[in-house]
Amino acid sequence: MESLFSTFKTTHYFLMVALLVFLIFTIGKFAFKKSEKAPFGAMEDKTTLLVLILSHIQLLIGLFLLFVGPMSNNFSNMGAAMKDSYLRMMTVEHPLTMIIGVALITIARVKMKKKPDADTKYKTVIVFYSIALVLFLSRIPWSHLNG
Repeated sequence: MESLFSTFKTTHYFLMVALLVFLIFTIGKFAFKKSEKAPFGAMEDKTTLLVLILSHIQLLIGLFLLFVGPMSNNFSNMGAAMKDSYLRMMTVEHPLTMIIGVALITIARVKMKKKPDADTKYKTVIVFYSIALVLFLSRIPWSHLNG
């Protein structure tokens, strides 16, 4: 079970890096295209779909790590977990913030698909993805990424 957990934890880390890179890339690309008044084509649609897929896979792996990994022991004594800043971060703050961020990415894709013109599509994705990116960056346990 330890090797499975280790594999999922490593995958979670590398998907985190990929997701952050794609979010930054998409926000930048869409801001540039919006300023150029470029049309919203199939490639932009596929880019948002890729970000959506990456974020959902990342969320599923994270939930698996939370509920099956060593952190799952914290649910039996939430009072103690809430008093410890690291345990509170890993058991409550990090998962909840990531769920909100993934929900924002999902909402952005759904809203973007309903928008009639390229300008509002770009704006919708830029706004929602930027908020999700800030949320993700605010609750990544940077000091504990190696262990």
